[in-house]
Amino acid sequence: MNRSTSLLLAFGALIAHALVLFQDALGRLAHPFDDVHIAFQMARNLVRTGSAAFNASGPLLESYPSPAWVALAAVADRLYLGPNVLAQAVAALSALGLVWAVSRFSPDRLAGVMAPMFVVASGSVACSIGGGSEWATFALLCTLGLLFLEEGRPRAVAITCSLAVLVRPEGLLLTLALAALSVASRLHRRPATDPRPGQTRVGVRAFAIPVVVFVALGLLRLLATGAFLPPVLLDALTPDAARFAAGSRTVVDFALRSGAMSLTVVPVAFVLVGRLSPRGRRALVVGLAWIGWVAWQGGHRLPMWQAFVPAIPFLAVAIQEALTRVVDHPSVWMQRAAWATFLAGLTASVIVSKRPSDLGPIPLDRVQRAWMANPAMVRLFGHESGRLGLVERIAEDERLRCAAIFVRDRMEADVEVATLWPGALGYLSGRTVVDLSGRATVGPEGRIVSDWGPTRIDLVAALRSEPQYLMPPVEIDDGAETVEDLARAWLVEFDRYGAEPGRVEQLAAILDRYELVAVPIPVHSSMPTVNSLEPLRILRHERIASPTELDVEVADGRVEVLARHDGHQQIGDLVVERIAKDGSVTRLAPDGAFVDDERVHARSHVLLFKSGWRWVRMISAPIDLDGVAEIRASLAPPGAFDFAGRRSARVEASWRPDEE
Repeated sequence: MNRSTSLLLAFGALIAHALVLFQDALGRLAHPFDDVHIAFQMARNLVRTGSAAFNASGPLLESYPSPAWVALAAVADRLYLGPNVLAQAVAALSALGLVWAVSRFSPDRLAGVMAPMFVVASGSVACSIGGGSEWATFALLCTLGLLFLEEGRPRAVAITCSLAVLVRPEGLLLTLALAALSVASRLHRRPATDPRPGQTRVGVRAFAIPVVVFVALGLLRLLATGAFLPPVLLDALTPDAARFAAGSRTVVDFALRSGAMSLTVVPVAFVLVGRLSPRGRRALVVGLAWIGWVAWQGGHRLPMWQAFVPAIPFLAVAIQEALTRVVDHPSVWMQRAAWATFLAGLTASVIVSKRPSDLGPIPLDRVQRAWMANPAMVRLFGHESGRLGLVERIAEDERLRCAAIFVRDRMEADVEVATLWPGALGYLSGRTVVDLSGRATVGPEGRIVSDWGPTRIDLVAALRSEPQYLMPPVEIDDGAETVEDLARAWLVEFDRYGAEPGRVEQLAAILDRYELVAVPIPVHSSMPTVNSLEPLRILRHERIASPTELDVEVADGRVEVLARHDGHQQIGDLVVERIAKDGSVTRLAPDGAFVDDERVHARSHVLLFKSGWRWVRMISAPIDLDGVAEIRASLAPPGAFDFAGRRSARVEASWRPDEE
């Protein structure tokens, strides 16, 4: 089999890997990550209003770090193409180009298939296709930059690095890294008879052009937003020990759980003994430099180690160069060891991308779950490592899309919604969205912050504006009995200061002005008319009057509960209590009988439509009025907890015999 055929098979394997990996609950190709929808929202506003502001009525800010990706989404919107499909298609082409570029580092050797196969088997690279982000394109440009430097092509280096600056601000770092490699090669003393390496033929002009592009972008940014440097570099200039600790844990997680990339120890060992080739050393330096950048920036919240995609091709080349030296060893056993190491790395990557399950008689399920279990990553970024974390993130993002559809279809056009996940909510709903993390809209920092690092914010400061609706950052259940419990849970989960003395009370005072509301959302964004069995719980500010009224009527030995609703759709549980004169309480069951069980609801998960002035009968049942002191009806969200001594969004009505 020749190399061309091998590359074609590698291309097919990579696409198949991405399609299998990035599936939603319906078995379809999932939509791009929620974060990418921020670029889609900016692009749509650019096309329709002339401003790339995240909120059409807001100021122009650098809410997304990639100008090229915003421009790509704008082209899709202008041509009436789906930005989801175009972003994923460009990411797929970039990933295929990445495999080709990596194969060019050793085009004449059988061992040269190692690096491309490492890239193909990488779950991070495959995930970058479905995720629709700019990481695959940026990784391709970084790899081409080193390849063209090795080949001594200054114009290609200048063009590649300039494009990298447009795709990510870190393109400037790539330019500086390649310039440093070129200078180091020029300063290296070598015999006059040795051929001049390609990197020595790349002069200063090739690196000056991308710097000029970066400066030009900075001047445009200064005019538009008042800041010359992008948020990514501004945050990097501010040392943060907690952020570096989080990034270091992310690097360790990537090294131990990403599969073949753990073989980076092999070229590192070869460098220590002076046996790695110059090309391998340069690739290793660039790859490790990017890993150091990820650690410094605090890691990234996208699953499957997306932030490490730019480093993977360099590490793959370095590993290939080291294993090639072993393959060239005269000992047959050393050659077999090299190929066995290569196959072991591929197998590890395949296991990482595989759903946890046994493989025939091999108990892989328990091994996979134990391998991917990392409580530190759950605390920092809210998801597990590997495929488990990706599945969880895809489900969460799909639920966010469904929530956005509800906001779009059921809420007023002038509402303001605050959340920690503004992408799909802003893009699909068309409403004003406040990003509490400060990445899409100005947050507690007073400026836009970068997309790096865990979501740790000053939650008290972020909520002081008290928006009309709040998408909770954690699930609300019966485990939180008071508003203080809810505030403490949020502070521990997302606040940079934690539940310090006084902060629980401050946040509780803000949350006490909200009430819990359960609303119906679609089961899937592709089926907007089919409601999910699990309602979405949101917080509604008390300044928005409750749109629901209840009434209890008793006549002819029957009790009826009526309701009228004049707002967006809601879901509630109806409880009807018969209170006797001796203080005993019984509850109305769905079959019409009153029973002594406090867990019984007359109706569960009632869907309230907008009825205007019309009363709607919710339930009618026979009742014995002997000894009855009061009949009380209440409607509350399913699973609602006590908010400062009262049920969230609870509506009550009662009837007493003496009122007749």
